[in-house]
Amino acid sequence: YMAQALLFDSALIGYTQAFGGVVLFFFTLFMQPHLLRKYNHRLLCMWFGAIGSVICVYWMPSIYWFTFAEDSFLSDKLWLLLLACLNEGVFTGTFSVCFVVSACYV
Repeated sequence: YMAQALLFDSALIGYTQAFGGVVLFFFTLFMQPHLLRKYNHRLLCMWFGAIGSVICVYWMPSIYWFTFAEDSFLSDKLWLLLLACLNEGVFTGTFSVCFVVSACYV
């Protein structure tokens, strides 16, 4: 969606993916062990992971509508990059719990 809808070039897509990788790295090292030790895995996967992922999937196309705000900071590439990075970070943080819980279950 970044290349087609937001008209990002390869550098902006790379920044977004790198930000997602940094979020995954820090989330996996620091937050995920605490979450998996403290909370029930199934409830954590169902509520935190699944619902957070669904919210991010619905949030993704809504960023596209900011491109129609002409002569505003909302249509600026930096603003769209910030929203895309925020969406990527939240999606990576929530979906990684689903992946780890399902991989550990199998």
